[in-house]
Amino acid sequence: MEKTGVFGAESDFAEQLNALFEQWQIDHGRLLTNREVAEMATAAGYPMSASYLSQLRSGARDNPSSTVLSGLARIFHACPDPAPTLVGAAAAARDVQVIAAVMDTRLRRLLSLTNGLSEPACDILITFSDKLRRVEGLLVDTTESLAALLRTLAKGATATNGTKIR
Repeated sequence: MEKTGVFGAESDFAEQLNALFEQWQIDHGRLLTNREVAEMATAAGYPMSASYLSQLRSGARDNPSSTVLSGLARIFHACPDPAPTLVGAAAAARDVQVIAAVMDTRLRRLLSLTNGLSEPACDILITFSDKLRRVEGLLVDTTESLAALLRTLAKGATATNGTKIR
């Protein structure tokens, strides 16, 4: 009997997590190890071990806590890049590509309007969005919403065999 969790089938979480690692490698030109992710997450206040991360990636474990999901979302959403960052036209072109890939036109417009804002301005928008979600009764910082964020981050990432992860 197949176990199911927040992500559905047992292997769904492992596939999506591995897709995030693969996408990170494509974007940054180097492998990201379980140890690096565990150390970054722990340093950011989301304790996890490299061995637990390995179990999640292999499918041996498939129901991470909201703390682990928060840490993974933080790492893969804003992972520090040790390589030189894109500047000028190259950065702008990449931003435009990312924004254009979003299917929801309202979300695409919101991304376009916020592109280039300072970090404090983005933090204000995030705080305000969290408050709006609470007022409208939408999920905020729960296991389900963090799982949805990881699924969203994994969209567009491809598996090793070249297939899209959905």
